[in-house]
Amino acid sequence: MIVFDENKAWELLATLASRGKRPPGTVEHQESIQYLLTLMQDVCSRAWLQPFSLQLKGKNIDCANICGFLEGRDTSSTVLVGSHFDTRWIADNEKDVIMQDLPIPGVNDGTSGVVIILELARILKQMKPEKNILFILFDAEDIGIIDGYEFGFGAGYYAKHGDIRPDLVIVLDMVGGENMHLTVDLHSFTHLKSRKVFGRLFAIGRDFGYPCFFNNRTSLIISDHYPFLKRKIPALVLIDIDYPQWHTHSDTIDHCSRNSLKYIGDVLFHFLTHPLNGII
Repeated sequence: MIVFDENKAWELLATLASRGKRPPGTVEHQESIQYLLTLMQDVCSRAWLQPFSLQLKGKNIDCANICGFLEGRDTSSTVLVGSHFDTRWIADNEKDVIMQDLPIPGVNDGTSGVVIILELARILKQMKPEKNILFILFDAEDIGIIDGYEFGFGAGYYAKHGDIRPDLVIVLDMVGGENMHLTVDLHSFTHLKSRKVFGRLFAIGRDFGYPCFFNNRTSLIISDHYPFLKRKIPALVLIDIDYPQWHTHSDTIDHCSRNSLKYIGDVLFHFLTHPLNGII
């Protein structure tokens, strides 16, 4: 029986956490691009990089979105499932002001979504998903407010220049924290299809009895889904914006939970392997 394996996802989370921080422009960032591309090649029928560059901290920085593709039973439409992999240069929510200018670990914010995606790709490769699946690990999401950038730069680059236009975008961001409660992003409700998908995902989560899908508050959130919404592509983000360690040096594996990985992984696996009639 093919199921989402939260233990495999957790092992990969620990591995990526042990490799350290990876803010754009560092050696660790470049090494991570090649390492994650290799992992994506292992779990997808094809994988590739979408390179781009930007000016950050007075330097030209080479970046890349890491893409993988699986063909579905119905090849007429494509679901993009994405998460950023970069970690943040600064700890702007850190209480200790001396530590605010140092890069954060980003184990939940920048890694939890990555491991869910790679585990989903691994199991979906063993069967045909309902639709084509385009997995993307976005670069340069967490440069927001640094040097005047918005959050989601790499996603914006793909939305403008990507060679496969998705019919639906589901973004994962901070989906591995302990005691996670998902936040409902009201931007996504501006598009009827993404609103329907939100309803479907939460219905699945509540049917499974997963606590992160109950008692959810609303907010307006800018993440990697937002550039697609601006281009009239239905898009949403699954995120716990109230994660207490967000943008601090305490965003470590000690504050993550394999149950949270399971909740999101199970729901997405169910969603992607069942008919999507009336949605896309």
